[in-house]
Amino acid sequence: MADSVLEPELLGQILPVTAVSFSNKKTVLIGEGSCLAIFDVDSEKFISKHRLCIEKILGISYDIKSDRALIWGNNTLAVLSSPNFDSPKYITTNDWIHHAMLLSKYEIAVLTAHNAVTIYNITSSFIRQVFCVEQPLLCSGKLYLTDDGTIKVVAGTIFNYIQLWTVGKSEKSTIDYQMTTHEGTVFGTAVSPSGNYIASCSDDRTVRIWTCHGNEIAVGWGHEARVWGVQFLEESKLISWGEDTTVRLWNLHNGKLEAIKVFEGHEGKHCWSAHCFNGRMVSGGADGRVRIWDLEETGIERLSLDLSKAYEELGLTFPLEERYISFCLIGLEKAIASTYLGKIMIYHIATHKWRLLFDDARFFRSSFVKYWENMNYIGIADRNGKLLLLNATFTIIKEFEIQSEKIMELLSSPTQSNILLLTRTNSKNLEKSFYEIILPPDFEFASFAYDISTAILVLGSRQGAVCFYILPTITTSIPLESVRCCRRLHGREGVRKVSLQGNDLLTCGRDGFYNLYAISPSYDLIQTHSFKAPKGTIEQILTRAGRKYVYGFHDQDFYFSDESSCFQIFHEDCGGSKRIWDFHVDEKLRSTLIYMRQGQLHIRIDNAESADTVAQEGTHGREIRALSIRPQPTEREGTVFATGAEDCYIRVCLLRMNDQIMTLLRLKKHNTGIQALSWSSDGKYLFSSGGLEEFYVWKISDSKNGPIRAVLASECPTVSIPPDLRITSFDIREEKNENFVIVIGYSNSDVKIWLYNESTGFRIIAEGTWTQCCIMSVRMLGEVFMTAGTDGRIVLWDIRQVLGNINRSTIFRLKKPFCVIALHQSSIKAIEVVQVEDHQWKLSTGGDDNALTKSVLKIDPWIPSAMISQLVQNVDAHAACVTGVMLLDDVLVSVGLDRKMKFWSPELRCVKELKHGVADPGGIIAISGGERRIVLFGIGIQVYRVLGQPENETRMLRNDHH
Repeated sequence: MADSVLEPELLGQILPVTAVSFSNKKTVLIGEGSCLAIFDVDSEKFISKHRLCIEKILGISYDIKSDRALIWGNNTLAVLSSPNFDSPKYITTNDWIHHAMLLSKYEIAVLTAHNAVTIYNITSSFIRQVFCVEQPLLCSGKLYLTDDGTIKVVAGTIFNYIQLWTVGKSEKSTIDYQMTTHEGTVFGTAVSPSGNYIASCSDDRTVRIWTCHGNEIAVGWGHEARVWGVQFLEESKLISWGEDTTVRLWNLHNGKLEAIKVFEGHEGKHCWSAHCFNGRMVSGGADGRVRIWDLEETGIERLSLDLSKAYEELGLTFPLEERYISFCLIGLEKAIASTYLGKIMIYHIATHKWRLLFDDARFFRSSFVKYWENMNYIGIADRNGKLLLLNATFTIIKEFEIQSEKIMELLSSPTQSNILLLTRTNSKNLEKSFYEIILPPDFEFASFAYDISTAILVLGSRQGAVCFYILPTITTSIPLESVRCCRRLHGREGVRKVSLQGNDLLTCGRDGFYNLYAISPSYDLIQTHSFKAPKGTIEQILTRAGRKYVYGFHDQDFYFSDESSCFQIFHEDCGGSKRIWDFHVDEKLRSTLIYMRQGQLHIRIDNAESADTVAQEGTHGREIRALSIRPQPTEREGTVFATGAEDCYIRVCLLRMNDQIMTLLRLKKHNTGIQALSWSSDGKYLFSSGGLEEFYVWKISDSKNGPIRAVLASECPTVSIPPDLRITSFDIREEKNENFVIVIGYSNSDVKIWLYNESTGFRIIAEGTWTQCCIMSVRMLGEVFMTAGTDGRIVLWDIRQVLGNINRSTIFRLKKPFCVIALHQSSIKAIEVVQVEDHQWKLSTGGDDNALTKSVLKIDPWIPSAMISQLVQNVDAHAACVTGVMLLDDVLVSVGLDRKMKFWSPELRCVKELKHGVADPGGIIAISGGERRIVLFGIGIQVYRVLGQPENETRMLRNDHH
């Protein structure tokens, strides 16, 4: 087979973004693997992408004067010119590059890992090299020029100290200053614009500020993990970024370094890169996401409304006992507030002016205000049953008096806004209908929704229950009982919100979940979707332009997030969910938040339609350990697949026809990293496994125009006490009536066979044990299953008796394996089994011993017996562990920890190899149908198309043609 026959082509990727830089305020340079992407901020589109001859881009430095970019990684430096950034000129050094800068139009200075600075001509010719007299191994460093043109070096070492030295004219330079107070490796250094201050960050989680003479003047704490980099914005402001995925903005004042803002834009672990320019900041993370932030917060306004100043503005004397009692927003532009002494006031946000609406003794000491957006009505009530209804001009249009009990709260239905608490009004003549209802036992009312078309009222409780009532068309004095009460929808946590959407019920709970249920004719609830907030709790879910948004609380912060793209739009420290607050957001995502703190009203106004930008979507911020492609053809244009990673999340993604990857759904239930994933043949169920014996079944529903939905259908019982085993692999055999026979391999060498049905759950039907090794892979081969483990052997088990008696309650003890074959010296990490005939399979394996094997496995299930034939081995297939194998026609494709993808002939002769960009690869999988595409996953994802045909296949096609 000739080397040129097969040609892998990279189609798309999501990799850690390890370098970012603005070239100007409108253009961002992004380094992702070996790819340099150029992004236009204003149009929010990529201008171009270039593959460089750099294994991984680790740094970008842009020189505004010459409009040139220096891109480096490992020991290679590329010089590119704006605006096209093509035709790079390369310089190769003999050491790892930490920083580079242009000295002039033709000269470049490069700082390398052993504390040396080399000067090159831009044509890559060497000019001279200067060493520091001490040459510790550097972990970071920066070059900068003083006003007189002297080259200075700020070097961060692996030995916890920083060296400041000058590049002189001789071959060796002495150290000017040495800073030694860090307690960990120095990962980043920066120099202020004037050169008077130096910033550093370290393994010790601190950011430190020094004078240019080596004196420490400030230490900043705040990062929750290692800090990777720092950059000065101005003399007194700087940013830092780190392993905790955040970027922090710091202010230096009077010898103190204070974190004044935290930017949370990435998931998993590591914000690897960030850069600021002219009020904008770009950040790149291990999740592959690129965020662009508006540091100047254009369109953001914050107000503090002191009640005494409101009195002063209105020309009134402020009594000491006066205070706010209730308040709410009236759209984005106004707020209404009631006070202890009975005043009702309107605040105009645009003009910052108060208006006294009422000064009424009826509202003395107790009053409520509420705004119903859909009808544009305002309600004002006291606790004694009096209620005023106002229109948009604040004119009273109706007064009600409810004679029964005191009004405790005014609530609005998210479905129909003409509902007041247990009081229905007609939008035309505002006639009231009063109903008395009987609450179920142990039911504290917390939320409600009403559908006027079906007269169904739903109440949510503080104990996690909802109950249904059918309201008669006319008022009745007969107390109404609920037709159904459904409990434990959110455990024992309260149901904050309920909403009716046709035959669906949506609930938000204090447990952080929002759940979607189908309502049966008998008012039973069938769960169709569930999602948990990544942090904190959810207060409400919104849909804007087909995208889902959620807002809620995490610790002391209110947050507003784009759930469709899995990123946070903003967060505000407001004191937590127990405070009084209100939030309004329009269709263009302009928003207003109002909350009370220390007796004052605080308002955050965001008039910008899109201040921050997601330049590139990401995926897991941790190692992807499992990937499974949905077998059933989908109505969506593209390929649906699921990924599971060390961040404990499962993502259901869409590989679009343009090879871009979009996350459709995130699932969170696992408490440990996901080990394996598999779909049912119809794509209706997704099975997942992890540590702590976690094995879950998810029910997935999808439609072309609607959202994809998922709900946890069932979870497999644990088998040990405590449940501390890993479920490293499993395989599924589908039987009639949606019965699934599931073979599960455990890390203690146990094998258990379970029968699963959605209506009956899990039932164990057989079990066995294989030595003391960890089982790494399980494969079903008809009426036989195969395991592979850390002992390097494949093991075949006969389960005919088990499959013939799955409906019996007996738990079978598996017979000893009928065949054991040693293929590797140590753990089998990758396995591919493809059936070619009845009872015959092609078997390919890769191991921890760096070896590959390829063979044909023949099984006679009736004896039973098995035989390996055509065995071919390559003991030095990779330079490190082989983590993935797959068959592409007659070509075996393998990946390993040596960062290489190799293509092998049937004789296991390497016919093609390439360096891929996925670190710590977890495996490789083929996409069936159409083009021959393969997906490589690990720390990131890459999609390749394999062009060409093997020689023998090409020759066969030509013969058929003639």
